Order: sequence, then C-alpha cells, then structure tokens
Amino acid sequence: MEQIRERLMVIVHLCSKEGWYDGEGVAITEPQITAFLEMMDKLGIEFPEGLVPFVYPTPEGELRFEWDIWVHVTSLDINLHTYAGYFLDAVFRTGDKFRVDLPGLDTEDNYDLSREEEWRRLIKTLTSYERISS
Repeated sequence: MEQIRERLMVIVHLCSKEGWYDGEGVAITEPQITAFLEMMDKLGIEFPEGLVPFVYPTPEGELRFEWDIWVHVTSLDINLHTYAGYFLDAVFRTGDKFRVDLPGLDTEDNYDLSREEEWRRLIKTLTSYERISS
C-alpha cells in the first residue's frame, strides 16, 4: 500500500491544477486522493506481493491502475467522485518480438470500489491470472 500511497502523492503534485496535461486535463486534488486512501485503509485493501499496480493519472481526472501479468494487460479506471471502477483486460499472445491482441478473449467489468467485496473480487481475478502464468 505504501507504493500506491507514494505514487498518489506524486500525482497530486503533478496534476493538482486544471490543464496539467498539455493544457487539458482535469485536476486531481489532494482532498480527493486523501479520501481515496482513507477509503482503502478503512476497507483494509492490500494487494498481494507481485500484484501492486502501476498507478497513473488520466486526463479525465481519474486514476488508472495497471497490471501486466503474463498475457494479460489489465487496467482499472477509478472515478474519484463515485469510486466506480471500469476494468479492462486485454489478452495478448506473445512471441519472440511481438504481442498480438486476441480481442475475443478481452474482458470488461465494472466495480463499486467503495465496497470491500468488490476489491476482493478484483484481487481474486488478478490472482487467477497470476496462477495461470505460473
């Protein structure tokens, strides 16, 4: 959780003003990040070792968590006002020097991240990808 917390503080520093992304980009404020972290702490959310996401801001003022697990390139876009999460898993077949998108295997889902059971469902999904790759 500490890695996520540190990255979110960097995001606040870089993205706290409107237009942070080449003159566009909705601000991501410290109160929004603080409330999000408090919600995660209250729910006891911890990612297992190896499943800590990369964290990025989006120009829409949301957060994007990303994972790259075996053939899965997975993202979760998080609305900081509603804690709605949009999950997308794109499956690729990898070769020596390429990745080929296999769109029939892609998965989309929605999560209510204000609920602990939704975080658990997300982590269970990610853990299943990790087990398949082993």
